[in-house]
Amino acid sequence: MSSLKKIGLLLCTLGLLSACGDEPPPPKVAPKTVQAPPPPNVIETIKARGKLLVGVKRVQTMLNSLNANQEIIGLEADLAKLFTDSFLSNKNKVDLTLVLPQSLSNILLGRTVDFLIASLTRQELDELKGIQVIPLPSNMREVSEESDAALNYVILVRPEDHALIEQLNKFVSRIRDSGEYAKLYDLWVIKPKAREAATISTERAEQPATQEPVQEGVVLPRPERSNH
Repeated sequence: MSSLKKIGLLLCTLGLLSACGDEPPPPKVAPKTVQAPPPPNVIETIKARGKLLVGVKRVQTMLNSLNANQEIIGLEADLAKLFTDSFLSNKNKVDLTLVLPQSLSNILLGRTVDFLIASLTRQELDELKGIQVIPLPSNMREVSEESDAALNYVILVRPEDHALIEQLNKFVSRIRDSGEYAKLYDLWVIKPKAREAATISTERAEQPATQEPVQEGVVLPRPERSNH
């Protein structure tokens, strides 16, 4: 076979192979969307842990403070223990954490605590994003509702924790209707304020009356007598 025929056959073979390779591209397949895992069941998590993790806003008032044993005491601490007693049948199965005001959202959404109890101004409430707010009974106001500085006493919880929200709503209704809430408020807010006011009043009453000092050698003028 001559060289020209060989070259021709080679070119035909390459042409056939090229023609066979001109197949349509496979259809594009849409990428599978990866769904976020469902949030953990907070009720099962708490029961498996055997205790509640509750945060309270760090303020040095009757709402919460540290006693001589460095234990958190106050209104919010007692509320947390009262809920724990109804939820886990033991008020001592709770770990309380003092949380700085600017860290409330991060601590809650980061699942460091199960929920938070806090006193917040209207502005602080407006700044909360992605958090479920459960108001405590409306009688818990430090000042008038019309004031921007009004303290609103609330429970903060993650919105996806539906079962816990249901339990907390039932708890708030129960302590409001039973009067337990009013008793705690009276113990930690009303009575301390009354004692503080009484102490201030007593201290003022015990202060000696101040008199203008009289300089030695100075004769005070007598009041002029009326000729009438």
